[in-house]
Amino acid sequence: MRDGLQKLTVADVNRAIMQHLSAQNLSVVTVAKDAAGLKEKLVSDAFSPIRYDGNKPQALLDEDKVIGAMTLGLKPEAVTVTPAAAVFAR
Repeated sequence: MRDGLQKLTVADVNRAIMQHLSAQNLSVVTVAKDAAGLKEKLVSDAFSPIRYDGNKPQALLDEDKVIGAMTLGLKPEAVTVTPAAAVFAR
């Protein structure tokens, strides 16, 4: 497995993403301490800063600013908050 991963190219990964993933039919499950607050941030399309514990090169920080400014375009009805008790009650 490690040998195969080491031989992967960016083109290989991008090809697999295009073949197997679709943002139009994507479902994501997230566990959060403040799920309602997370939902609010996701649907607001507000800037989302990326933070690191240590120093990083300026080129990476500049790229992070571009990524943090990207919008998701999520509608509030597309984000469901399910309490943990309800998940395990099924």
